[in-house]
Amino acid sequence: MIEKAKSVLRRNKILYRIKKSYDTKKHLCLLYIRGSERHTKIVCEKQFKRHFKKHLDLENPRSFSEKIQYLKLLVFPKSELVGKLADKYGVRSYVEEKGLSDILIPLVGVYNRVEEIPFNRLPKSFVAKKSNAAGYNLIVKDKDKVNDDFFRKKLDEFLEKDFGKLSSERHYSKGLNKIIIEPFLEIDSDYKFFVLKGEVEFCQALSKSFNDTITLGFEVGGGSNGEGSAYKVYYDRNGEPVFPETIRGEEVTLPDEYGEMVRISEILGADFPFVRIDLYVIKGGIYLSEMTFTPAGGYNNYFKEEWQKRLGDLLDLTDLSPYFAEEEEDMNSNDYEV
Repeated sequence: MIEKAKSVLRRNKILYRIKKSYDTKKHLCLLYIRGSERHTKIVCEKQFKRHFKKHLDLENPRSFSEKIQYLKLLVFPKSELVGKLADKYGVRSYVEEKGLSDILIPLVGVYNRVEEIPFNRLPKSFVAKKSNAAGYNLIVKDKDKVNDDFFRKKLDEFLEKDFGKLSSERHYSKGLNKIIIEPFLEIDSDYKFFVLKGEVEFCQALSKSFNDTITLGFEVGGGSNGEGSAYKVYYDRNGEPVFPETIRGEEVTLPDEYGEMVRISEILGADFPFVRIDLYVIKGGIYLSEMTFTPAGGYNNYFKEEWQKRLGDLLDLTDLSPYFAEEEEDMNSNDYEV
């Protein structure tokens, strides 16, 4: 009887170990599914520690980068409005509502699938972009030199990839996921305005917009996303240089339109605790590049401690309802049904 009891006990211990091992593996599998909320948090915590040599505090975020991480992980993935405005096509209706349609780059076409794109009818030079991503751009300067098959294959890859999951910026996944075609515009510099509580705190001016990687007739990438493609200089809303320790390369000469760009940025950013407004100046005209809610993915380690604190103090997380304003309007409309 005693031996039988011992045998049952040993068997149960083995079964317990097997179950425990299975549960652990199942938990780890769920934990590390790429793009899941838990996986995204783990990735961001590791990246934050690598950039700042300290743990990410989401319970009591203080610095600017901590607060951007808080928004990126806990707020923006739930906001349909942020997903719409981070989308290069979705943002256009918002800009029009603000009375700024003249800053929108004209569209050659908008497509849900690559097969819809009439390549033969496109202009000789153009830019193709995935709407809900950063850096997923193909810059064509001479269509006659482009490998058509490779070009289409690259755009198919753009549409298939979920940039929101890959970058841990999950609000991009709420975008429209379209291919937009714009005319190619010669851009020497672009200007990124950090707007907090409706006021421009400073501008990040970059010396050039596209990288120099040419593949089969077109350039891949775009904006400041190409490594080594731009140097950065910072100016306050009055055009005076700020934190010069971050300057790389020569200074950027600010255009005559700088004051107007500040005004436009404050109109577009008026509704939000924080957003970065990215603008170009081309032949005296001001054009919108995009609205960015998580600059550098929230790893803004080029801001020294003084500015991390200053911007962190300005970024108020007590009222985040503006990021959900569109959802609230929909719920209050006569067409809303429970």
